[in-house]
Formats: sequence, structure tokens, C-alpha cells
Amino acid sequence: MDIYLDDFGRGYSALSYLEKLPIRGVKIDKKFVDYICQNDKIIKMIFTLAQSLNLKVVAEGVENGEQKEIIQQMGECVIQGYLYSKPLSVKELEDKYL
Repeated sequence: MDIYLDDFGRGYSALSYLEKLPIRGVKIDKKFVDYICQNDKIIKMIFTLAQSLNLKVVAEGVENGEQKEIIQQMGECVIQGYLYSKPLSVKELEDKYL
């Protein structure tokens, strides 16, 4: 099972957890993604930190192509958000994709 530290950079996701918990990666909080077109410094720092610790990165809340492009230029990343789909129930997922 892979464990990712959610909402990284906000609230209780302290840097100390990166070494204390058996996590595989971090999920960048949507609040940072919302403002990536105006200021990408925090997300760049998260990518650098994650890469130096061999952690994967997930960007949550990506809503448009411009956000996606900026994030993809920073490095390998899983992207989730309304750009691809709204949240779906299991039934909606099965009906749409299976």
C-alpha cells in the first residue's frame, strides 16, 4: 500500500513527517495549485524537496491546461483535478469507464 502525505504544505503536514512516516510521496494542496500561474515558488520548492527525498508528487486540484503545463515542467508528477474529472462515486466510475 502506498501512503501519500495529503495537503502537503498546509495545516498539520509538517516537514518532520517526511522522515517519521512511511510515506511514498506528497500531495500538493490545491490552494498552491490555484495560484501557480501567479507564483510557482512554493510548488517548485515542494518538487525539489520531494525529489531530494525520493518521494513522488501528486498535484491536486488542477483545473486547466495552463496549471497542468506549469506543473509538468517541474518534474514527474501525478495530476488530479477537474481538468480530468469531477469526483465520482464507485457507481459513476463503473458506468463511465467500465
